[in-house]
Order: sequence, then structure tokens, then C-alpha cells
Amino acid sequence: MKEAMLEGLGAGAEIPLSPDPQGKERRWLSIPQMEPAELTSLGRQLGVDPGFLGDALDRHERPSLHREGETTIILLRVPLLSAEQPGPSWVTVPLGILLQKWQLVTIETQAFGFLEQLRARLGKRARRIRLREALAELLQAMAQEYLRSLRQVKKEMDAVEHDLRASQNNDDFYRMVSLQNTLTHFAAALRGNIGVLQRLLQMPVFLDDKEDLEDVADALVDLQQAREMAELYAATLTDLLDAYVGVLQNNIANRVKKLTAWTVVLAVSLMSTSLYGMNVPLPWQHWRYITPTLVGGGFLIAAAIYVYFRRHDWI
Repeated sequence: MKEAMLEGLGAGAEIPLSPDPQGKERRWLSIPQMEPAELTSLGRQLGVDPGFLGDALDRHERPSLHREGETTIILLRVPLLSAEQPGPSWVTVPLGILLQKWQLVTIETQAFGFLEQLRARLGKRARRIRLREALAELLQAMAQEYLRSLRQVKKEMDAVEHDLRASQNNDDFYRMVSLQNTLTHFAAALRGNIGVLQRLLQMPVFLDDKEDLEDVADALVDLQQAREMAELYAATLTDLLDAYVGVLQNNIANRVKKLTAWTVVLAVSLMSTSLYGMNVPLPWQHWRYITPTLVGGGFLIAAAIYVYFRRHDWI
């Protein structure tokens, strides 16, 4: 690999691809973390609408596919591990792809580890791969990244569930809600990506090459599997959250019931002694055994109430 510059604009790795039948060189050019001020100049150099490049920088842009002249413009969303949360958290960010006759261009808003690994792997191959083959490899790498991220999410789900069983801490509930949001975003992004790949399979750019068509179809199958996993995990998390909320409410109700029952037990034993503690004339107040009688009677009544509550599992 070698470093490339696009008329003064910083570009990432450039991978030479196999030449076309006329011998013209082709390449895969990555443009990482482009600045908004560079959109117009870069769009002019690449021969595309700068508005698409702006879409690639929009974190909320949905996956799309369209053609502009001889350029196929693809916008996908890919998973990324975010460092903004205290615990592991994943987001989906846009990845722009331009497929032109002489080059494949990726507009990368973040440093994607799976793309760096793919470029390193392709750069070590003995033969140069074809332009559409490089795009198929990219799509397969993206699908595998989703599957890998979902496996990590599942491990985090299991860890949170284990912690909730032990402590039922609020932080664990927040972690579970964060994972549920992650899976919801994954499912939405995967639905969009699947729609883009389904349209891509119908375009002439792939219809005349059975091998590349099968590679893209394999990536589509992996994305569909990832979507099913994301939806299943999201449903599982929803059920877990509902179950733990129900358990938490039940635990609170049980604690309140037990406190109320103990309050009744203690109140009965204290009532009689409190009555004779008042500074007013009361029957048998001068009887020498009145105090032990009141205390003993109160304890007997409290014991009877305790036994009754215990038999009904209120204490």
C-alpha cells in the first residue's frame, strides 16, 4: 500500500486493483474523516454531488443507493464501539462508497478497524483483485463486523443479567436500557443496509458477473442473519426488563407488607403500656402486679398476632 493525496486533500490508504481490459489502472481509495470545508472541492474532483459527501458526514443519515452518471453512490451504516459511555456501547455511523469505472472510493467518518484489516489483507495478496470484487469483499467485511459486534453485545447482556440477579442496581438497569437502544439502532441500520444490497444485486454492475454476484448475496445473507439476531436480542432484553421490573415491584411490595405486619405486632404490645403511662386515673393502676401483667399480656397478644401473620406468610 502507499499513501495517496487527492489534490491537496488528505487521503488514506490507496490499494491498487487489477487493471481494466484496456490496461488502465484501478484503485481503492479511502478518504478518512473528511472536513465539511472540503466537500465542494472533493466532490468536483470525484465528479459527484457534494451533497452526497455531506450525507456521509451526517450521523443520522439512512442507508441509500443511487446512480449519478457513471458513478454508483452507496451509503451504508456500520457498527462502531463508542467510548462515550462508562461501559461498552455501540453506535452505527455512515460509510459512503463510490463505485466508478476506475476506482472504488470509501468516505470514512471514523477509523473503522474492520476496513483497516481488510485493506491490510488485500494488500498482502499475491494477485490484485477486481474493482467489483473489492466492493464485494468490503460488504462481506461489514456484514461480519455486525455479527462480531452482536456477539459482543450478547456477552454484555449476559454479564448485565448476572449482575442484576445479584444486586438489582440502578446502574445495571441503565446498562440494559443502553444495550436495548443499541440493538434497536442495529436492527434499523441493518434493515436499511439489506434494502441497499437487494437493490445493488439488481443493478447491471453485478448482473454480468456471477462470482461477484454470489459474494454480494453472501454478504446479504449475513446481514439478514445479523438483523434476526438483533431483533431477537432486543426482544429478549425487553422481556428481561419487564421481568426484572416486575420482580423489583414485587420485592418492594413484600418489604412494605412485612414492615406493616411488624408495625402491627409491635403496636399492640406497646398500646397497653402506653395507655397506663398517661398521667390520668386508670383502673387497677395501684395494683402491684399491673406492670408485669400489662407487659406480659402485651407480649402474649403480640406473639399470637405474629403466629397468625407467620402462618399466612405475611412476615
